[in-house]
Amino acid sequence: MRRRARTVLVGNVGRLQGGLELLPNAAADDGLLDVAIVAPRTLRDWIRLAWRVFRHHRTQDPHLERFRGRSVLVEADRIMPRQMDGEIIDDGRGFDARIVPGALVVRVPQPVETAA
Repeated sequence: MRRRARTVLVGNVGRLQGGLELLPNAAADDGLLDVAIVAPRTLRDWIRLAWRVFRHHRTQDPHLERFRGRSVLVEADRIMPRQMDGEIIDDGRGFDARIVPGALVVRVPQPVETAA
């Protein structure tokens, strides 16, 4: 699909810094990436969109589209600034994001049993 966008966000957790929930259906363990395409054009669009996001409105908005998938390929028509995990990386024309099942191993300590 082809879209005009100010920002394309791909993630698997829903809350961003400051508690902003741009990907409300995102879950780290569902095997899917969540995508938000943010495309306001005017200051009024930005204000309306920010209000909707802060108020957790989940209805359709022409300036915010959400999608889900196992892989996401984003291609821009020119070189753009990019970030990964909040860190600035080299500018580029796009990126490819994929789910790799079992790629992350999480270890937690066993609970300590207490004698009753």
